[in-house]
This record gives sequence, C-alpha cells and structure tokens, in this order.
Amino acid sequence: MRIHFKIKKYKLIKIRNIILFLIFLIMLFLVAETILKIHFYNTTPWKTYRNIPKMFEYDQELGFRMISNFKGIKTDPDGIKTEISINQFGLRGLDFSREKKKEYRILVLGDSFTFGDGVNDDETFPFLLQEKFNKAKTDALVINSGVMGYSSYQEYMYLKNKGIEFEPELVVLSFYEGNDFHDNTIISSHFAFDGKIFNRGYYGEFNYKHKFNSFLLFYLENYVLKIYKKEIGNSDILSRTIFILQQIIKLTKSNNIKLMFLYLPSHDRSYWEDEELDYKKNKVIELLKKENILYIDFIDEFEMYEQTKNKDPYDELFHIHLNKDGNKFIAENIYERITSRI
Repeated sequence: MRIHFKIKKYKLIKIRNIILFLIFLIMLFLVAETILKIHFYNTTPWKTYRNIPKMFEYDQELGFRMISNFKGIKTDPDGIKTEISINQFGLRGLDFSREKKKEYRILVLGDSFTFGDGVNDDETFPFLLQEKFNKAKTDALVINSGVMGYSSYQEYMYLKNKGIEFEPELVVLSFYEGNDFHDNTIISSHFAFDGKIFNRGYYGEFNYKHKFNSFLLFYLENYVLKIYKKEIGNSDILSRTIFILQQIIKLTKSNNIKLMFLYLPSHDRSYWEDEELDYKKNKVIELLKKENILYIDFIDEFEMYEQTKNKDPYDELFHIHLNKDGNKFIAENIYERITSRI
C-alpha cells in the first residue's frame, strides 16, 4: 500500500513539475515576445514602414494580400494623409459585382504605382480611368488590382488564380523600372508581418510564411538561422523578367484576353544614366513587339510632356510615387490608347 502510495505521489509530483515547466516556458515566451516586440518597433524598418496601416495579411500563394473591407488612413513622412478603402475582393476601390453582365472589364495589374500610394482612392489612375469611361457613358468596369510591394511574379499569380475569375476583356500590366527588374530576382521583394509589409532589403532573404505573428520566431529565423539573399547577375534579372512576362502573355492569349503593357520610368531617371537599364527596357519592348502586345513607353510620353509644357515631368508628376497629376496623366494616356478597342 505504501509502495503504491509513493508511486502515486511520485506521479503527481512529476505531473506538477511538467506543468510548472510548461508555465515557465509560456512565461519565458511571453517575456521574449514583449522584449522583441519593443525592439522591433524601434528598428529602422519599422520606422520606415510605420505609416502604412495594418492592412495586410498572409496569403499562401501570393505571400501577402490586402485585408478585405479595410478602411484607413496612411500618413506620409511629410504629413500628407491619404484615404485607403479596400473592397470585398481585397482590392483598392469601390465594390463591384463578381457576376459580369455586358460591361467591358479592364483588370489593372501592378504594384504601389497602380495601387496609388500617396494619393486618395479617387485619385489613382485606375479610378480616374473609370471616371473617363463614365463621362463618355461607356459601359466599362476598371478593376484596380495593384498591391504595394508586389513583384511581376505575384501579379502573374494573382491574374492566374484570381484575376481571371473577373472575366476581363483587357489586362493592363504596369511595370515600374525603378524596382520591378530587381524585384523579379525573387518571388516577392516584400513580406507581411504584424499587418504591414516590409522590404526584404532590411532582412535579407527572410520569407515569413506563418499565419500568426510571432516576434520570437521572426528573429530566430532571420538572425539566428541567418538566411541571406543570394546575389545574382543582371543577365539573370533580365531573363527572369522576360520569362514572367512571357507567362503573362501566354496566359492572356490562352484566355482570349487583350494585354496592354505600361512601362513606367523611375522618378529620378532624369538625374542619372543607366545603360544596363536601357538595355533591359529595350529587351522588354522587343518581346512586346514580337508578341504584338500594345504598350505605352512613358519615358517617351514624359519627353513629349516636357516638350509641350516646358516643364520637368519628374518634378511635376512625381512625389516618389505618382502624384495626383501624375495619375491623371497616366489615365489620360491609357484612355486614348484603348478607346478604339471597345
């Protein structure tokens, strides 16, 4: 009886110790989470992206996406506030019916330039393009699927898995030379964490794929495991970009969808010359001509703007991203090119 009692007592002590140990681990985890959270909020990357509302969430296929039905305010470092409204489909702009009737649908793909970073909902070029169709009483629907931080690969995956479902007659693909070539060296140049997106340049090749936000796991993977970005040559950057564009062209053609390509120059292009960038741009244009894809080279359009208005377009139309006038200029050019197709 005593032996049985001792065994039972030993088991109870063992269970108690296990419970205490688990409580200790939980407390240790919570303390570590708190300390690392405070540290994270005081790092340069957080301060750089702190003005972005918590409007992003994890997506298994795309890496991250915008939260459906989100509404908020983004404050730029210079104090400019812009309204951001995300519809039921996780896209910026007004809601619309998934079910198509007789309207001509235009799906606009792109990153922060298409999304309209720095301008209000009604100042993005997809919204202004929609307004032009409305004024002309043209039955058309412009869908802004631009997402801040997306690469061309993510745009391709969005079109393939989600965008096609909207049954567009025309896809407008926006390409910003300032980072899109480089962003195509990896699947995504950004990752979502704690509701925001961050540039991998601050965290190496860190790829946050967890549905929950753990600061401890974040630091363990990024600093302890030391996953760094693999450098690749410019030729590989170009070949990967060309490959992704070929997949987009193939996808649109197989679904009987017209494709328009927008080549957007970097806002500081007027201050430097990059022969490699011009070479890469010419190779992209060469592909578009070969595939008979309609395109607008906004380097040429900005040169015409400067000649006719005697003003520097990079000063007048940009504020890092396109400003209100810049978005208006893009919308006008797109409208002129595609009205003959409707």
